[in-house]
Amino acid sequence: MDDYILTRRSVRKFKNESINKNDIDLLIRAGFSAPTARNQKSKAFVVVDNKDVLNKLAMVSNHSLFIKDAPLCIAVVGEDKNKLLTPLMADQDLASATTAILIMARSLNIGSCWIGISPIEERMNKANEILGINDGRFVFSLIVLGYPNDDKAFYDAKKEDYTKVFYNEVK
Repeated sequence: MDDYILTRRSVRKFKNESINKNDIDLLIRAGFSAPTARNQKSKAFVVVDNKDVLNKLAMVSNHSLFIKDAPLCIAVVGEDKNKLLTPLMADQDLASATTAILIMARSLNIGSCWIGISPIEERMNKANEILGINDGRFVFSLIVLGYPNDDKAFYDAKKEDYTKVFYNEVK
């Protein structure tokens, strides 16, 4: 059994090594393959490998400074909610796409870290400005990607709390 989900971890320190185009394409395909409500085409992606843009994205929040040391970042972008069939489900669609990319990254031995942007307006405004988004679309998340510095970055933490698992009703 492949244990990509069980061994996926947030990685914030990367080797100075580019991610090849084929792997980037697989990451994007994973994002597009994620489920959406009513197949509403609610997502787009911005692939960022330009160091100047990565340095700017590093300033989006206090928790994103490590982006400047990463070779790649993918912005998960939500479409204008006013144009969607089920706008209230858009954030779930985007979270699903983000997760799919994280799992695909793990399967390729690429480290990743999800930086939440939406719904924090200050972060959204900064990220949108940096990426030139001003048409009702919005940056939902940033996925920072690279090959981990630590060869032991992926492991199974075995921290499950089965006291929080219920069958048929919460007790």
